[in-house]
Amino acid sequence: MGLYRDIKFYPDTIEAKQLMIVYLDFIYNVIDEEFPNMEQMKLSRKTPESFNHVFYKMEHLNPKNQFQIQLVAEMFNHLNELATYRGLRETSFIKEIPASLWWPMILGAIITIICSMLLDIEYARMHVSLNALLGIFIGMIFFIILLLDHPYSGRLSIKPQAYKLIFTMEQWANEPNSKTTTPVN
Repeated sequence: MGLYRDIKFYPDTIEAKQLMIVYLDFIYNVIDEEFPNMEQMKLSRKTPESFNHVFYKMEHLNPKNQFQIQLVAEMFNHLNELATYRGLRETSFIKEIPASLWWPMILGAIITIICSMLLDIEYARMHVSLNALLGIFIGMIFFIILLLDHPYSGRLSIKPQAYKLIFTMEQWANEPNSKTTTPVN
């Protein structure tokens, strides 16, 4: 969001407008291609290219005074931060819990249920219900692990809400009836 605002309020130049177009293209690719591909556990092809175009356009901004130099430096900080979070997002959807960790968890769950069945409880009904509750609890733990292992797929997946908000803000800014407010000192 910070990078969007920096680009949006950069002094009105042709380079800044071109940078905004490239940046919005990157945002569109994140929403329209990257997140749907991540849901299917695939990498995006267009998004890295459009992200590189944002870097390229930003490198070719020509700041004319000290204020613009500082603003471009801040924009690069935001862009590098965005690159870091994008890399973490890609890593989190590519990596998953390996089978070498799943087998001990499953084996431990089975051993726990078998050991709880061997306990001598006087009332059979209570014994069955306690074991059923333990099995349900272990199943819920596995379900939560699966959800967290694949955070971009399924009904409870992570959605690109912040990216969509940028498009909404840009749409509001471009509406003919929109009023721009200027800060009052």
